[in-house]
Amino acid sequence: MIKIYSKAGVLLKEVDAKTLTEANLTWANLTEANLRGVNLTEANLTGVNLTEADLTWANLRGVNLRGANLTGVNLAVVHLDRYTALVQSTHTRIGCQFRDNDYWRSASDEMISSMAGDALEWWTAYKPIIFATMAALEAKFPMKEEVA
Repeated sequence: MIKIYSKAGVLLKEVDAKTLTEANLTWANLTEANLRGVNLTEANLTGVNLTEADLTWANLRGVNLRGANLTGVNLAVVHLDRYTALVQSTHTRIGCQFRDNDYWRSASDEMISSMAGDALEWWTAYKPIIFATMAALEAKFPMKEEVA
């Protein structure tokens, strides 16, 4: 059950859903919300309070996190040149590629090159930052079971 509160703390809605695709949750208070495995594709989370929310395995493709409070959340948003990486302790989205962290660690130059024309140059320059971010989140948020 996801409880959505207004900025003033008033309960606006309770949602029992695995999908919030294209939802407009601007300025909602989702403190400690269990969003584990929820599809948030293209959702507007501008200014949302996600303090201590569980976003493990959530689909964050195209989500707008501008101004969101991510304190204590298993997520780091890393803007590096042409691509943005959404890094979590279990998986990472770089551009449109969503993979588990072991995939990224073992990816060959050929695999990365096949993703986009400029991907290998970017990956070579920034993978140490991505790997360090993964390691920090893995230490802070030990792996849990995958959502079925």
